[in-house]
Amino acid sequence: MDTNNKKYLYTYGGEPVYGDVFEANKFPFETVYPKVIVNLIQELHDKVGFPIEFSAVSLLVAFATAIGSTIRLQFKKGFTVMANLYCVLVGDPGTCKTHPIRFMFTPIEDRQALYYKEYAEKMEEYTVFEKMSKTDKKGLPPVKKPKLRINTLDNYTLETLLKRLNENPRGVSVIVDELNGFFENMNRYNSGSDGETYNSLWSGVPTSVNRVTSDPFYVLPTAVSIFGTIQPAILEKMFAKDKDKNGLAARFIFSMPDGLLPLKWDDKEVDDALVKTYQDAIQKLLDVELSINEQGEPMPTIIKLTEEAFDRILEWHNGNEYYNKILEEKGNTYFEAFVKLDTYALRFALILQMIYASVDNESKDEIGIRAVENAILLVDYFMREAVKVHGLVYKKDIRSRMTEKQREVYEIMPPAFYLSQMRDKVAALGFSKDQLKKFLGIEDYFERIERGKYKKKFVEVTD
Repeated sequence: MDTNNKKYLYTYGGEPVYGDVFEANKFPFETVYPKVIVNLIQELHDKVGFPIEFSAVSLLVAFATAIGSTIRLQFKKGFTVMANLYCVLVGDPGTCKTHPIRFMFTPIEDRQALYYKEYAEKMEEYTVFEKMSKTDKKGLPPVKKPKLRINTLDNYTLETLLKRLNENPRGVSVIVDELNGFFENMNRYNSGSDGETYNSLWSGVPTSVNRVTSDPFYVLPTAVSIFGTIQPAILEKMFAKDKDKNGLAARFIFSMPDGLLPLKWDDKEVDDALVKTYQDAIQKLLDVELSINEQGEPMPTIIKLTEEAFDRILEWHNGNEYYNKILEEKGNTYFEAFVKLDTYALRFALILQMIYASVDNESKDEIGIRAVENAILLVDYFMREAVKVHGLVYKKDIRSRMTEKQREVYEIMPPAFYLSQMRDKVAALGFSKDQLKKFLGIEDYFERIERGKYKKKFVEVTD
C-alpha cells in the first residue's frame, strides 16, 4: 500500500494507518444517533464511567435485537438483508466491557422475563390438561404444549440455538460475556461444521438440521446476532489455526478503544428521562410482531431505500470510498473482513432508520439518506477497528497469515534447515517445488542464512 501521499490517521502498535487527519478512531455516536441517545451515551460515560464506544456499540446491537426478523431491507430483487450483527468488544479486564451490554439489554431482558412468566403459566395449564383422563378431556378444547419465546440466549449448544430459532422466527441474539469460550467450544461435539452453520446464520439463509441426537428440522431465514467480549491478550485464539479457515472471524466487527482504564465509582446518577426514552424506543420495536402466513412461514415487512439513499450507497460502494479502497488492501489479513462491510453498510442503514423511527418519529417504511450517510460512517469506524485488531493478532504469530497448506508445511520444518532436506517432505504434503520457492521467498516467514539454507521466523501461540 502506497502511503507516501497520505497523512496518518492514527498509529497502533507503531504501525501507521493512513487517512486525512491524525486522530484516534472514535465511534461517531454524536453524528449517527439521535440527540437523546447521544446524551444518554455521554451521561453513561461521564456519570458511570462506561466507555463511549462500548455503550454506542452495545446500543446498536440492542436495537438490532429488538428489530429481529420483523423487517428486511430489499436492496435489489433477491437481495435482502436483516438487522443482525456479529460483534465483539475488546478490552482488558476491568475496562467495563460487560456493564454497557447489560445496561443496553435491560429492556430486552425485561421483555424476556415476561415471556418466561407467560410460558410458565401456559406450561402449568398444559401439564394439568395432560394429567387429565380421557373422560375428563372430553368436550374440552385441546391444550397445546407451549413454546418458549426468547430474544436472547447465553448458555447453550449450537443444537439448542437452532431449536430455539426454529421456535422463535422473530430472531434471537446470542450474548456471551467471554467469547473466548464460544470459539474454544466450537466443533467440540461434532466433526467441524459449526463455523459453516454460523456463517449461514450470519447470511440469513435457511439452515437444515439433521443430527443423530434429534429429529431433523428446518430453520427458516432468521435474524441471529452474536455479541460478546474478549480480552486483547487472548484475541488471537479467535483467529488461530483452524478457527478462521471458514471465514467466520471475518464476519465479526470489533470495537477496541485505546487507553481504557478500570472503572471508577462516584455518586452521580444518569438522567431517568434519558433512560426511559431509550427503553421505550426498544419496547416499541419489540412490540412489532412477525407475521406468519398460512404455511407457517415468516412474512417480514419489506422496505427499500429512497431514490436518494439508493444513489448514495451505489456511489459509496463503487468508488474511492469503499471499492477502490479495499482493492488497495488486497493481500492484507483484514481484506476478507473489509469485503463483508458492504453488507454491514446495508444492515447499519436498516438499524439506524428504525432507531430514527422509534426515537425521532422518522419514517419506518423506507430508508432515507440520513441512515445511509451514517451507516457509511459506521463502516469507516469498523474498518479502522479491523486494522487495529488484525495488527494486534497477526503480528504475534505470522502463521496466522498463511494459507492452511502453507501453515502445514511450515510446521514440519525445523527452526533451521537446508532446502535439499525439505523438498521431499513438502512434496509429500502436495507442495510443489515452485510453491516452495515462492514460500521461502517471503521475508516475513523465512530468513536466508546462506545459499540453500533458511531459518524460520515465528512466535509460537499456545492454545
